[in-house]
Amino acid sequence: MLTTSPAELLRLFWGGLFLGLAFAAVYDVLRITRVLMGETYGSRAAGRLAALPMPPAARTHGGRFGRRLRDLLVNLEDLLYFLCVGVTVAVYLSAANHGRVRWLAFAGIALGFLFWRLTAGRMIIACSAAIAALLRFAVGWILWCICRPFVWLGRLIAGRLRALWLWLYLPAYTRRTTRQCLRRLTRAFSKFEMEG
Repeated sequence: MLTTSPAELLRLFWGGLFLGLAFAAVYDVLRITRVLMGETYGSRAAGRLAALPMPPAARTHGGRFGRRLRDLLVNLEDLLYFLCVGVTVAVYLSAANHGRVRWLAFAGIALGFLFWRLTAGRMIIACSAAIAALLRFAVGWILWCICRPFVWLGRLIAGRLRALWLWLYLPAYTRRTTRQCLRRLTRAFSKFEMEG
């Protein structure tokens, strides 16, 4: 019969506790990405931060397609998260306790997750809308600043191409339409002279 010393059981419990804390922290990061996708968890600070000046090109995507895409991404995030959690717990139990399942490991994981959710997790979720608004603000302005030189360059090239087009095409077009107008006028005047 295999026996496990109390020190090993305590080490298994503490490892599970830290693992539960890590799982909860990662899940809160996923929840912030959900707020970025449009989920709301409610926060007063977000209203103030939403009033921050956004770059001119910032647009929000909504509608039925946006909601369906958001729901699909949320479900995909959950699936990947729980797959990673399952693999991590299996690897932890294999490394820490030679693959034997102990209730202390699961109790540690559950307590760690619960401890994070009741302390730092509450604060992060309360501020999640504010964090998401700050991230949108920062990323929006960074992308705007990165893309702006390319927009200016595109406008410059488009202006030069338009000028070249007008320089090459307009004289030919003008000559052709002038000839057509003169022909029509001569026909009209010749008919007028024949009638008169």
